[in-house]
Amino acid sequence: MADPENADAIAFLVVTIPDPKPKSVRVNITVPENTLRQIDAMAKKRCVFYRELLPAWQSC
Repeated sequence: MADPENADAIAFLVVTIPDPKPKSVRVNITVPENTLRQIDAMAKKRCVFYRELLPAWQSC
């Protein structure tokens, strides 16, 4: 360490470990009927559609 005041300091790294299985929470949403029809046409199960959609939405 370049600063003489920190000559005796110890550098360390703090790492946070994400929860391996975060708790799921049930939510209700309102969407236009035609949007829901499109979702149903694309996905076999709505829950799978939303589960795959949410990670992409969170990165926006």
